[in-house]
Amino acid sequence: MPGAQVDLILGAVQPEADERRTALDEGTVIPPGGSVTETVRFTPPGAARASDAWLITGNDGSGQQTVGLTGNGVEPAAPGSQPPPAAGAAQLLPGLASAIARAAGLPPALGHLRVGRRRISFTLSDSATVRFVVERRTRVPHCVGRFACARFTRVGRRWSATLGSGPHKLRFRGRPSAGGDYRLVATPSAAHGDAGPTRHVSFSVR
Repeated sequence: MPGAQVDLILGAVQPEADERRTALDEGTVIPPGGSVTETVRFTPPGAARASDAWLITGNDGSGQQTVGLTGNGVEPAAPGSQPPPAAGAAQLLPGLASAIARAAGLPPALGHLRVGRRRISFTLSDSATVRFVVERRTRVPHCVGRFACARFTRVGRRWSATLGSGPHKLRFRGRPSAGGDYRLVATPSAAHGDAGPTRHVSFSVR
């Protein structure tokens, strides 16, 4: 909506197929004037040219957005075969990408956020303190639209964890017991204070 100073909430992000990988979650909030840069890994199977589409909707009334993907697939390695040796400093020096990001002053990025009954899992691009909060979704009366009519209210206490880069699994502290629709909000921050993009993942309690 032109001129409207409201958050853009991403709605239905097409579920990931085997050949697509992205950390962009349904419910991601983009503030007015803000932006989100997302990298999609597209790895079609088989040695042939392939195309696909990434479908995203939001609450701005513009409808479904289609991002085209094209690429050349690669035959999978035969069982028991060894991959060719990696070339370049990025492959030879583990953690080089994190070191470059720190030197450039880039904030940490959190991806692949998932919620289970007892645990949450995610990845970090660099060491960070991750702050978590659970919000409950409610609908605004007399409003039309699935996502534009949603409002989120914090439930329970915020908590945080300081972790290194890589994959992580944590106990889901403060998981609500009352039935309803919720989302977990996670924001990573570097030691020098710069915060990375906030991630959200929806879940329900029945």
